[in-house]
Amino acid sequence: MRRYSDEEVVASNFSLIQCRPEGLYRGAQHRNDSIQDGYGLVSLPVYVINLDRDVERLINIRASLQQLGIPFTRFPAFLGTDIPDRWTSDFGRDNPMGAGQIGCYASHLQVIANILETDETARVILEDDCELSADFAEFLADIPEQLPEDWDIVRLSPSLKNLKRPVRRIATLREGRGLYIYSRPPSNAVGYIINRRFAEHFTKPVERRVSLDAHFRYLTLFGDLTCYGVYPPPVRQRASIPSSIDRVGRKTVSIRHRPPVGSVPDRRGFALRDGRA
Repeated sequence: MRRYSDEEVVASNFSLIQCRPEGLYRGAQHRNDSIQDGYGLVSLPVYVINLDRDVERLINIRASLQQLGIPFTRFPAFLGTDIPDRWTSDFGRDNPMGAGQIGCYASHLQVIANILETDETARVILEDDCELSADFAEFLADIPEQLPEDWDIVRLSPSLKNLKRPVRRIATLREGRGLYIYSRPPSNAVGYIINRRFAEHFTKPVERRVSLDAHFRYLTLFGDLTCYGVYPPPVRQRASIPSSIDRVGRKTVSIRHRPPVGSVPDRRGFALRDGRA
């Protein structure tokens, strides 16, 4: 995996570790302190998943977040051929997913798992091809107080091809948005909020032979996890920017039937079809 030189980083005007809107930090030494002292509006830490080679994407998402006054931390995404040893047994050999999908899934897994190594109670996770609403900073400031006690994950983005509507409003949010329960969660991981309980359950060792999107739709496989959604969504995938994190060696894995609650799907539970048109 290519690592950019200091000169490239400086020339592109971003940090590969933390991207900070100028003027928002007041000399704080710790990132959580800097968010609280330097901004005061967004209390949830924001993480952006981005491949080292996708410099332009990082510049774009950094500009969007900077315009909204939101500091964030970049997480360098994994290639499917170079994932941490911690996850190799989960994906195993002869996995029907392509290398790109495995790298994407492992990247999200690591960002989710990392919350357990911090004192954070929740975090926002975004992919680098997302489009944010104009009130995203205000939304992030409000949402912690609006969430029910039983929440584990909040989906912020719909499927690009199928804007699924949630079915039952739980709370009313700003800008005409609502917090809902989905009848069927969207197959999209462009933006979401998770807490520590979600991380503890979702990162337990398990066979992972379908995409992250598929597992996000069947969270009962990982325990009694509660999913909520926001509609209209504050995060969308940019239609003009195809995802590159899961593009390499991509295949499509679809579920033929819903796996039994509490079970782990095996190859017989999924149909593999070539994702190339």
